[in-house]
Amino acid sequence: MALQYRHYSGRRKDGVSKTLNNLTTQYNAASARIDSMVARYKEQFTQLDVMMNSLNSTSSYLTQQFENNSSKKLI
Repeated sequence: MALQYRHYSGRRKDGVSKTLNNLTTQYNAASARIDSMVARYKEQFTQLDVMMNSLNSTSSYLTQQFENNSSKKLI
């Protein structure tokens, strides 16, 4: 009977080890996907920030031009 218990216990340990290995593999894959997404989001945010700065600069320039043009018409 003790031999049967050891055999059963060994199979249970093997099952737990397989489950742990599968979970570790899934965790590593999910972690890699998350890291990739974060890197992509950072790059997109940087590009968006550059574009927003450019658009704000264009907005300021156009506002100044319209104000200058309006003041010339009043004179």
